[in-house]
Amino acid sequence: MSWATMLITTSGPRITVSRGRKTGARERIMSEPHRIPINAKFGDDFVMHVLFVTSADTMAEVAQKVAHHSVGKRVRPQPRDLVVYYEGRAVAAHTTVSEAGIRPLQHVFVDYA
Repeated sequence: MSWATMLITTSGPRITVSRGRKTGARERIMSEPHRIPINAKFGDDFVMHVLFVTSADTMAEVAQKVAHHSVGKRVRPQPRDLVVYYEGRAVAAHTTVSEAGIRPLQHVFVDYA
């Protein structure tokens, strides 16, 4: 039996989270891509950004979204590939956000390879 239901809404599809007294949290995740807010920092930039990615974005796309806010503004552009680090490890460029297990408001770090 569920004692609380919390409805989380963004501009994407709904995600319903129900918490039982003893069983912990159960979550139903929609199969279509949804927007996820993440905390992101690029290389030596001193600014941490909160930005939206989709669950279907690849790490290459995430790196470009993060770089857009720093490179050419506070970080010098370089002709090198970008790498996304999540939980201290480099994530392969073809891996999607959902495959990497990135959840809302978790931290990612992007830097040149």
